[in-house]
Amino acid sequence: MSENPARLVGLYPRTGTLQVGSDADLVVFDPRWRHTLEAATQHSAADYTLYEGRAVIGAPVLTMQRGEVIVEQGQVVARPGRARFLATETGHLYR
Repeated sequence: MSENPARLVGLYPRTGTLQVGSDADLVVFDPRWRHTLEAATQHSAADYTLYEGRAVIGAPVLTMQRGEVIVEQGQVVARPGRARFLATETGHLYR
């Protein structure tokens, strides 16, 4: 689900794949986890969600960025400032 988008914006193989030399960004998803969406449990500066109270099935249980865990069981465990800007190839979509 990430290889083609990475290719489209010129970031493959730096990201979008699990191979030696790539960023090692990945998400472990539990398709059976039942829960209700609430603004209080979202990692957002907004104090609301359009999906408040919606029952859903499935959720990410682990998120890794460049090989380090950043979210585990819904809790942010990463230190602030880990984000990095990834420049894309200008005009890549128009070649």
